Amino acid sequence: MDEQNPHPIVPPQGPNDPNQQIMQPNQGQHPQQVVAVSVGESGQVAKASHGGVTALGVIATVFGSIGLLGSFIPCLGALAIYIAVPATICGIIGIVLANKHKVSLALPTVGLVLSAIGGVIAIFQIMAINEAANEVDEAFEDFGREMDRIERLSR
Repeated sequence: MDEQNPHPIVPPQGPNDPNQQIMQPNQGQHPQQVVAVSVGESGQVAKASHGGVTALGVIATVFGSIGLLGSFIPCLGALAIYIAVPATICGIIGIVLANKHKVSLALPTVGLVLSAIGGVIAIFQIMAINEAANEVDEAFEDFGREMDRIERLSR
């Protein structure tokens, strides 16, 4: 064993190590919290992302994708509204939190866009189904009137 590095498996970390993890106290309301900061090869400092923002972004993106794909299924696509609306809400909350914590807006924005498009397509499916149901109702009413007319003529 080396005296400078008591653990030979763990590489030594010095001031010139590009993958060095620096622990700094958070300047927020909770001074006991510690924020992990990673120094990359270019020397730029990147803060660790907030898990809540990332989770909401992933949820919005996954469910937005499912809602968008599901909205293209004829007749069943109207049910995609039940997936697209919560995904849109998660995307909006994710964007608000990302702005608040100054982290990437990519995942929440993608989730919001996908779910909004899926929701709009699902609304068009609902309108098409409603129009088809109205036409069937009118056809049955016309059929009933025609049957009444035939019955009157046969008397």
